[in-house]
Amino acid sequence: DLMEQILQADSNVLVKDARFTSRAKKVLEQSEKEADRLHSKTVGTEHILIALLKEVDSVAVRLLNSLNVNMQKLYVDVITATGLDMNFAKNDYMAFKGKNKNKD
Repeated sequence: DLMEQILQADSNVLVKDARFTSRAKKVLEQSEKEADRLHSKTVGTEHILIALLKEVDSVAVRLLNSLNVNMQKLYVDVITATGLDMNFAKNDYMAFKGKNKNKD
């Protein structure tokens, strides 16, 4: 189970009875894909945050926008915090934004 993998290190969290919206499930599934894409053996909060940032019409992103958070800087900072190169992070963000424009 994806949630069990994500929360495996924290034995104090109960997962079996957790109820998630379809969007929350999608974010968790995407976070696993982000971890794979970024060559991480485990899914961490940074992967969940990246997946959330890619859900551009989510409550989380709308809240961050309302607080005037620089989404590009946040995205790049999270990617570089995983140990990847700044240029990779910037190019990754631009690729993400380009794909997102096609959805509008």
